[in-house]
Amino acid sequence: MHLTNYAINKNSDDFVRDDECGSKRKLATVCSWLEEHGYDVKKMWMNIEVQLVRFRVKILVEFLMNVNIKERCWVAQCMNIH
Repeated sequence: MHLTNYAINKNSDDFVRDDECGSKRKLATVCSWLEEHGYDVKKMWMNIEVQLVRFRVKILVEFLMNVNIKERCWVAQCMNIH
């Protein structure tokens, strides 16, 4: 079994449940903090989306390169993702 710090600490009397300074914050709170400190959150999400698309394309290319069309089977190999 894998226990995260949160799984262990959430039952502690010292655990802080606070969106502003606690150890488990909502994503909206983090985005608000970033905006308040001058970060372009829309640009950040766009960059994340671009990286996800690149990752998907890389996986697709690697997959297609390892498919034996005549045999209709996938040749299992390790993939390097850069």
